[in-house]
Amino acid sequence: MDTILLAQLDGNTWQRIDVFEDIPITLTIQQNDLTDLTSRRVPYSKTIQIPDTNNNAILFEHYYEVNGIEFNPLQKIPCVVQYRGTDIFQGIMRMNSVTTNSEERLYEIYLMGEVSDFTAPLRNLQLQDLNYTDLNHDLVYSSVTTSWECVNDGNSGLFNGQILYPLINYGLDYQGNTSSAATSTFTYDFDRPLSFDQSSRSVPPSIFKPAIQVKSVLDRMFAETGYEVISEFFDSPYFTSIYMDTFQNGKIGVEYASGVTNQNIFRTYMAPLTFRYDKDDTHLLPFRDFIGPAYDPLNNFANISGSNRFKVPYAGQYGFNIRFNVLTTDFCFAYPLNIQNAKITVQAWKSTSSTDIVGTGTMFYESPEIELKQAFRDGNIGQGPLPVNLFFNDNFVAGEYITVVIFDKTTYIPLCGSFGQGAKQYRIQAYDDGTIIDPFPLYELYQSPTIITELVDMTLGMPNLECIDFLKSMITMFNLIITQDEQEKTLRIEPYNWDYNDPTRTVRDWTKILDLNSDVKVEPLSFELAKDGIWTNQWTDNEYLPKLWYDQYNFVYGRERFTSDSNFFTGEKIYETPFGSCPTSGVTNAPNFIIPQFYYLNNGQQTPYATKPHLFFWVGNRLAWKDQFKTQQGSWYLTSGSTPIEWTTYPCVSHLSTLESQISEVISDLNFRSTFDFFGNSNTQIQQFTDYNVYNVFWETYVDNLYDPTGKRLTGNFYFRPIDVYETKLNDKIWIKDAWYTIEKMTDADLVNKRLTQISLIKNNTPYYKVEPPAPIYIYAPNEGYPGPTQFYYDLAYISTDKDSVCDESATQFTYYSDNNSLTIENYDVIYLDLTGPTLLPMGTYIKQQGSTTTFVCVDTYGRVLQTSC
Repeated sequence: MDTILLAQLDGNTWQRIDVFEDIPITLTIQQNDLTDLTSRRVPYSKTIQIPDTNNNAILFEHYYEVNGIEFNPLQKIPCVVQYRGTDIFQGIMRMNSVTTNSEERLYEIYLMGEVSDFTAPLRNLQLQDLNYTDLNHDLVYSSVTTSWECVNDGNSGLFNGQILYPLINYGLDYQGNTSSAATSTFTYDFDRPLSFDQSSRSVPPSIFKPAIQVKSVLDRMFAETGYEVISEFFDSPYFTSIYMDTFQNGKIGVEYASGVTNQNIFRTYMAPLTFRYDKDDTHLLPFRDFIGPAYDPLNNFANISGSNRFKVPYAGQYGFNIRFNVLTTDFCFAYPLNIQNAKITVQAWKSTSSTDIVGTGTMFYESPEIELKQAFRDGNIGQGPLPVNLFFNDNFVAGEYITVVIFDKTTYIPLCGSFGQGAKQYRIQAYDDGTIIDPFPLYELYQSPTIITELVDMTLGMPNLECIDFLKSMITMFNLIITQDEQEKTLRIEPYNWDYNDPTRTVRDWTKILDLNSDVKVEPLSFELAKDGIWTNQWTDNEYLPKLWYDQYNFVYGRERFTSDSNFFTGEKIYETPFGSCPTSGVTNAPNFIIPQFYYLNNGQQTPYATKPHLFFWVGNRLAWKDQFKTQQGSWYLTSGSTPIEWTTYPCVSHLSTLESQISEVISDLNFRSTFDFFGNSNTQIQQFTDYNVYNVFWETYVDNLYDPTGKRLTGNFYFRPIDVYETKLNDKIWIKDAWYTIEKMTDADLVNKRLTQISLIKNNTPYYKVEPPAPIYIYAPNEGYPGPTQFYYDLAYISTDKDSVCDESATQFTYYSDNNSLTIENYDVIYLDLTGPTLLPMGTYIKQQGSTTTFVCVDTYGRVLQTSC
């Protein structure tokens, strides 16, 4: 028998189960409906019967015995179906029943391909419930500007590019004045009284809101499921450059966790310790944060080599308490003549150095002198242990180190040789004044400034979205397919046209295995398709730019609408994401300084607005050119502490992947449809329209095939061996007679015998191709200077606007200039034709270096080139 059934009955050993050769084990295989993640269709087998053999009776522990208790039927049993040694099915098995009659005994078992609901852990889980603690940070100048260093390489930027601070107009700060005559602290424009191009109108970091990398959100979401995600698409430069804004709170800036008092407090103890008198000596006190009931919640206290150091985290006033009992162990000091000579003080020092605080720092507190007294062994002269309870405070700056020490001021040490080893010593021990009793000597910080924290807790800023809905939105946008492997616990996620990429699909000729003696049914693909398909983001009500668009056109910016030519279909199917659209506009007096505007225009004020989250590309740092032709250099100011810093670049985000080029082939668009943007009213030097929009790249071929009037479903019976069931994949490319097909469904495919299997196929009219849309190109570093000729290198190249003549080297050769000292043209090089001026290589011009086999095309007004194919 070629097919065998193995089961893991005892949790470890795989054992063979006897089966009937003429009773099939069948599977029905079809693609999951991925738009409905609440319903998981899986490969399954029908109930089968197996014989009553000695082997089976032993394996199932004589379950047919009425009083049998050994075998547990209420468990999933891993099983494998093998065909000639190859695993062709992996799943689970259960015992349904055992039927006994006068002639035979039959076991009824059920085999099922186990595909658990990987989304179950995400049920009722919102984006806010995911773990973002590793992304928490202070909203300060350095955090904001570090995020602009991201070049989408997984290493640069803030948290390796997971957090970005884009320049977006979320509304202006009117300092709490809501009257229509109120003025803001600054405005997003140039050459006006309140413009942020003036140092006196510098933008504070608190105005910015963080955006989070969409892939980072998905990674955290899938971490909850226990499955590993394998996705070339999610790892692509295109997808990893997509971000989502946060803190849609209708306010200026982000929301912080509440300011808290005394979170910098600590309490430390030390073991009782004896010191020897040594005039002018300083004794370090080894207080530690792990003795007794000590604590140090913010980990700002440290004991290194006996030096107790507190590092000041925030500027302000801090209050300390040190208390202990002290007594001398030298009986000489019991005599009245000597009692005034034994004295110590407690000193507190501060320094910017962490290693030699007392030596290099400043003493900011010294206690009154403490006289050491000891009762005489045989009399009542002197006192017992002396309680010392000291309080001191001072103002400190962040980063200073503080330590406390005992300083010995003893002026005379008597001769006490007859008293042996106990002479000339004193002891620090636990505080006890009869009312307060400590377990050990104590040193604590009991008061600290209120922490007016600007800690950005990303949990507070995440949109109020269900995780399931967020995942569905990704499927909706990019037409994703999820392939689940239960044994490996993996999810392979790719766009439909990547999974069905025509050049990489396995080709199978089924012409000869189609049974022409049984019915072959050909029918139209569907009579239930909607007349119209609409792909759109959500309508965001009064958000400024989207409202301008909607008021004029009565649909959401960036929407795509497909309408079938058929007069049979009716109704519409809407594919809607939970995100708002992201039109942009140049700011006043600077049409090349292009930013989104997410505010609400209220009585002439740009008022913060609680809106939907938005998706956009991280375009990179753009030079702050003011005019569309890039001849007027601009700058703006960002506040660092209290100092305005001039910036020549700004962090740009957009639904377009680049705002530099007029070559549509290097631009992607996150809109479903390429749509005229508002910046185009004053800037005609940027290409707004590209074929690489979301609908064209991920949906167009799919929809065209779905609605093609020549599209057909072919259903027939095919001779299938068990190994054929195993080797056939749903994305295989099937050839029958004179047409190509895709598998829709395989019904009751037999894993035991070669027999007819009913299969429905969909005719392929337009092949699918994997299209990876262009990713953003990152050229400028944050605050990089404006370009200008420096040192250049030159060579000969074929240059022309006619691509063919450059490719075949029939074009005229010219001298070109580049700052690339390798003398070889590479991607993103800036090419000059003349250094007097200078004159850049015109956009759309092709260039091929003499002796090279690689052709480039100039893609923007900066003279940058990208490789192209001939």
